[in-house]
Amino acid sequence: MQGSNTNAVSLQHPVGRAQRGRQPADSPSKAEGRSPVHATTFGIELEFVFAFKENLLQDIISKYNLGADIIKALTADEHQQLVATEQVANGVPVPAYDCRGRSPSWALHVPKTDLTCLMKQFKGMGFIRSDNGKMWVRRYVMETLLIAKNLLGDRGLEANVVGWIEPHPQRRDEVAAASIAFPDEDGCDVSIVLRKANVGYTKWTLTNDHTLAGALPSQLHHHLRDREVAEGDMENWDSHGMEMISPVFNLNKKDEAFAELGRYLQALPGQDTSILESMWSSAHVHIGFNFDNPKDMPILLLQHLAYILVLHEDLISKCHPKSRCGVPIPQREYEELDVGVLKDDEDFDPDDYEPPSLPREEELEQENEQAVLAFETAYTGVHPGAENVCSNARHLRETLATRSPLDVKDAIFKQDGDIFDLVDRLQHRDEKGNTYRGYMYNFANLVNLARDETSWKSIKPTVEFRQHACTTDPAVLERWVTLLGAIVRKAEDNASRAVREDMMGRAYAEREALKYLTSTEGRPWPYEDMRPFCTEFLGLGEQEAGYWQGRFNRFKDDRP
Repeated sequence: MQGSNTNAVSLQHPVGRAQRGRQPADSPSKAEGRSPVHATTFGIELEFVFAFKENLLQDIISKYNLGADIIKALTADEHQQLVATEQVANGVPVPAYDCRGRSPSWALHVPKTDLTCLMKQFKGMGFIRSDNGKMWVRRYVMETLLIAKNLLGDRGLEANVVGWIEPHPQRRDEVAAASIAFPDEDGCDVSIVLRKANVGYTKWTLTNDHTLAGALPSQLHHHLRDREVAEGDMENWDSHGMEMISPVFNLNKKDEAFAELGRYLQALPGQDTSILESMWSSAHVHIGFNFDNPKDMPILLLQHLAYILVLHEDLISKCHPKSRCGVPIPQREYEELDVGVLKDDEDFDPDDYEPPSLPREEELEQENEQAVLAFETAYTGVHPGAENVCSNARHLRETLATRSPLDVKDAIFKQDGDIFDLVDRLQHRDEKGNTYRGYMYNFANLVNLARDETSWKSIKPTVEFRQHACTTDPAVLERWVTLLGAIVRKAEDNASRAVREDMMGRAYAEREALKYLTSTEGRPWPYEDMRPFCTEFLGLGEQEAGYWQGRFNRFKDDRP
């Protein structure tokens, strides 16, 4: 990521500003200085559920001449077609939709001229219903994003809208070929496009993600009751999943960055709108480094970062809820329903036969809600074929067929290793040979930079941290970015520290690993509690340490 300046005022956090504690005793001296290549920037991909009233949706339908009717009542078969994800995910499972038989959101009945359908950007999540001058019934794509953009604009906050950030399916290397404009009554606004291959990360961007779903009716109504919405008005509200991508921020200007984030999040809830946290949503943080040439890849720094993260993955994971813990659970085995078998033909009397009554709409809705809530309760962030927060440490140790820290050390610290060696230890490759991104910490962008093979997408010298759950509280995200920044800085410090003279005769991996504590020094290594990890190891203050120890105590037992 490249640097960016923000003109923001300080956001006063109710939990207090992060305090800088003493630096750990084994930090490099000022004379040693900082590595020429180091972390300088960060960005956030924030997912959430956006709730809105029907009148705002009608306004967008009118402004953009969509000619659409809002469909609230659907048959069981129509619900199934609205949650079908074969096209949007190219056949890959999508747990947020695969666990349900009914769409959590309304649908739009649109004419045959509907641009979203003509360009196949509803991704097969819909069906044909030809009546009243309309042709298709489909999911939302641009509509909810445009409602959010209007809210931001009313506060003087700029944002781009991109329906889908992806390449042209047949011309993946042609960036321009991916772009699909989305005109309104006044023509085309360059900040609003139906599809685009990449975003510039200079402005905020509102977009869709196929893994996100709206809230269940019961979840939405519970949230609206907390907002003191009248019971009779709740049927006029709907919701849909949304992603908001930040511009690039400077790590040394976090106060300004999170003040800006706060203004954007505060602009979305209003009298007719709200935002909800959801277990299907998350907050991804990218930490960016100040290089863009593959020959400047700071491999030793990245080895130290991987070493710290692998050894402390379990500790850090226990600061997050079960839905982000990454612990695999066995795929459920579904038994066929016992519908009964007639023993003999004479047991059947056609005169006495009565077909079973069809379930009522309320029964179908209740059955769907129970199934979704049960799935959400068990979900750990990994699902066969759709892993979202895989464990890097588990992948490494399974590759090595051992749990010994010594073998982890030897696997990570390779004297002549490169980024490909390192990342192959931490993340598997998909069937196309690309690094699979769905890990707690994702180095795939660095692999792509080294390959220089992603012409359709911005190449970013970043490491992505995917584990944090959805939150709409800027203070919580600042805590997370502060912790990640401290971990990266620790890796920088140890990578830049000279090896002691009495260590020079030892193997490369041993020399680097000995820059850390060992269990023989009277303290456990790796660390087993967040407070000493934060204060002794990372040099953070007591407020940060207390916050993370509190999260650890809260979530450590919330595991399968």
